[in-house]
Amino acid sequence: MARKEDPRYLRTRQMLCNSFIDLIELHQDYDKITVRDIVKHAGINRSTFYLHFKDKDDLFAEMKNEVILELSKSLYHPTYDFDLALQEFNDHAKPIVTLVSLSHHVQRYARFYSVMLGHGDFLKGVFDAIRTVLLKMSDSELDADYTAGGILGVISHWVRNGLKESADEMSLWLTRAVLIPVGLAFRGPEAPTA
Repeated sequence: MARKEDPRYLRTRQMLCNSFIDLIELHQDYDKITVRDIVKHAGINRSTFYLHFKDKDDLFAEMKNEVILELSKSLYHPTYDFDLALQEFNDHAKPIVTLVSLSHHVQRYARFYSVMLGHGDFLKGVFDAIRTVLLKMSDSELDADYTAGGILGVISHWVRNGLKESADEMSLWLTRAVLIPVGLAFRGPEAPTA
């Protein structure tokens, strides 16, 4: 069994990540958190930390990259397009499948997102993942940027306010908010019937 598939390795790694998030939530100051603080909070010795990460910055970078990679994978629906999304919403009030994936992803990583809202490089990664999906529906980079920015703004609001709505409620709300403006921009004024 490869090291990265070993449940003990994965559990220890997760403990270190959780410890780091806890400390950021408690102290809100990344620069003051040390490896010593992280391992003490996790109940793990320092040498174990270095089996997983080079330093605090490496831990932080890997956490951001893993969450963004998982988001990108969850948004990947190769046969899904604007016309299908519009039809499913009009006929069955079904939310856009990528927005369902996005909402559930954010809900799953809510603590991480709440900590990361102030970090521009993480938000840019989330923005780029959403924008990539939107560009599959339109050639207009301006429309994709506008819509991705709006979705990211709503997600940020949702997280900052404690995820009061369920992931399914958010995906339906985002679908209604996105389909009409996106439909107007991508397909012309006659497209949306919602």
